[in-house]
Formats: sequence, C-alpha cells, structure tokens
Amino acid sequence: MYWETMPEWFWIAHYSFFLVTLGTAVFSLFKRQRIKLAVFTMIVLVLLPVVGFFFSASPSRALTQTEYRFLFTQIQEGSVTAILITLGYLYLLFWLISFFIKSAPAFIGRTNGELNK
Repeated sequence: MYWETMPEWFWIAHYSFFLVTLGTAVFSLFKRQRIKLAVFTMIVLVLLPVVGFFFSASPSRALTQTEYRFLFTQIQEGSVTAILITLGYLYLLFWLISFFIKSAPAFIGRTNGELNK
C-alpha cells in the first residue's frame, strides 16, 4: 500500500527539532536547572513520535493525505488524540523558546547578576 508522505527535507527539519529539544533537556539536567520540566520534555519527546506514528497510520486516513494534513483534518473534527499531539508540539516549542530566553545571557557573555544591575 502506498501512502502520501512529507518530503525528506521536512523530516530532516522535524527530527532536527526533536534532537535540539532533546539536547536542551539533557543540558538542563546536567546543569540541574528546571529538572521537572526537562524530564517532562524528555517524556513528551519519546511519546510524541510513537503516538503520532500510530495516529497517522489510522485506517481513516486517505491514501493521498500527508501526515500533517491528516492531523489538521482531525483537529478540525475534534479528535482528542490530534489535539493532544498538537499540544505536545506546542509544549516542545515553548520549552525551546523558554530555554533559549533563559540561556541567552550566558551565550552572549553576560551573567544574570550583570543583567539585574
């Protein structure tokens, strides 16, 4: 059976996003910062691809639909699984943004004490 899928460049970007997110979570664990959020991020990183794979392999998915077109269709229909997958991606995006905002002073050579003056 042949299903439509996203192009290779998309999957490279998608899994690069996952790898960068995993790297930031591991980095936070080593620095002992935001440990609970880092562990939760790692759990989401493991569960999201697994749930997404089984969700996109649904028999209700048309052969001509890509994974994300099917996800958006299911969100419009109110599928709880599709909404949870979307919330998982939004959480990972929130994690990355908050990590880089919190870590930005260190990357540009400033300490938190210097920023508070």
